[in-house]
Amino acid sequence: MDDMILQKLKIVVERSVRPVRATMARKRRMREELLAHLVAIVEEEVGRLGDERAALEQAKLRFGDPRELIGQTQETVPWWTRIEWFFEKWPFEPGRPAWRLARDVGLLVFGGYVAVATLFLVPVLLIRERQGEIGTAVFAIFLLAVFTALFTFTCLLSLDRMSLAMWRWNSGRSRWRLVLYTLASIPVFPTLTFMLYWGLSLDSSMMASALRLACCAAFVFPVLLLVMARQIADERRDDEGWMSLEIEE
Repeated sequence: MDDMILQKLKIVVERSVRPVRATMARKRRMREELLAHLVAIVEEEVGRLGDERAALEQAKLRFGDPRELIGQTQETVPWWTRIEWFFEKWPFEPGRPAWRLARDVGLLVFGGYVAVATLFLVPVLLIRERQGEIGTAVFAIFLLAVFTALFTFTCLLSLDRMSLAMWRWNSGRSRWRLVLYTLASIPVFPTLTFMLYWGLSLDSSMMASALRLACCAAFVFPVLLLVMARQIADERRDDEGWMSLEIEE
């Protein structure tokens, strides 16, 4: 199919999808499905009319007015996806720095652990009359909360930096940055694990065993980050292409 025809089909699809209140992942699926539907119509009309431009106009007529389809498309969005969209707007607000997103999610994770300790752990220990264990249990939960929050912050920030470097892969500077980010992520898991076990004051044999496992995972961690960053970079590239379309008539 001619690139110009495909571009016009994408504009028709984007007019129906962009105003819809749905998560970015949901919109990607909508775009793929609607574009595949339109391409199938065009191919069918080309076989009947023998002219791509005439087939394009016929496909637009069969597809309908994109503005009228917005409401129908919105109705296909499940209620839980609308809730996800509401919460997605907060961290993914345009222009919001990645470190703030990582910080806020890390704090949210930390707050979740504190809530569990306050609402469930402490009352259970009180009910069982094990007040003497409250301090130790709360301290352990606190250390685990700090570990998880720092790990979450590091993962999200690393993913953003790596995916951005992959997104701008044609730049030589971005390639070097990707290498540096990958190398910098290697000691993250062992370091945080050491901090956690050191804070728990476990015996040296348990700490040594945990560190050996953490060091083995140290090289798996950046590989997982690279795999996820590649997917994020592809999604960024795809979203950028769609959002750059001029949909105003």
